[in-house]
Amino acid sequence: MGVPLLVLVPLEGGHTLEYKIKTISSKEEIVNCNRFEIDHVQWHHAITPPKACGYMGYLKGEGLYVQICTEEHDPLARCTEHHEMVCKDSAVEVFLAFAEKGKELTNNDMYLNFEVNANGAMYAKYGFGRQGRQFLSDEIYKETGVNSVIEKDHWTMSLLIPEKFLKEVCDYLPDGSGKEIYCNFIKFQKIRLLNIISAFHQLTVRSQTSIFRSFLQKRKWNKPEIRKEEGYGFISGKRL
Repeated sequence: MGVPLLVLVPLEGGHTLEYKIKTISSKEEIVNCNRFEIDHVQWHHAITPPKACGYMGYLKGEGLYVQICTEEHDPLARCTEHHEMVCKDSAVEVFLAFAEKGKELTNNDMYLNFEVNANGAMYAKYGFGRQGRQFLSDEIYKETGVNSVIEKDHWTMSLLIPEKFLKEVCDYLPDGSGKEIYCNFIKFQKIRLLNIISAFHQLTVRSQTSIFRSFLQKRKWNKPEIRKEEGYGFISGKRL
């Protein structure tokens, strides 16, 4: 089986940010995958958010496995049930979007968002654009195995995005066929009346409700250069 291809939107100034997904045989191997930093603080808040980083890998035969660790003491975690608005707590988000190969990613393409707090409560939806979005089924919620572990000076979230769901709903296949995939990872922190947000890739608008739009708009790709290395697969491109 081939290796998944992951595409990230380009950075300002014509630079390209790439994240390579490794194939792993067990969840314990996730720390051997490439590490991403959620270190772009949004909208110049004076308060420095806690450090957060993570890994994403293709768990062979099962799907995309994600683990995010946040250096946060005593995180705010009021939500205890799935479907609650965990973004009002200290939480992290995994954001994936899918586009037809060779076509520009738009606000009407399929995207998934998984928001999880330190209690392991998850708000997860899918759909085309922002209209008519649906919660994941109870079956898929269970299959994600979403979990959060709080320790003395940090907490860690992990979840699996099932391969069957990616194939049937998103038309994404781990051999690199099907649609191309884009991503971002977000960290939310509530401090008094402030919502502090940091991201793997810099967002461009202030409104939290426009995160998807800010992630996709005004970004175009030239013909992607596809390269393959042993154990990796990725696509790169430059902003026009």
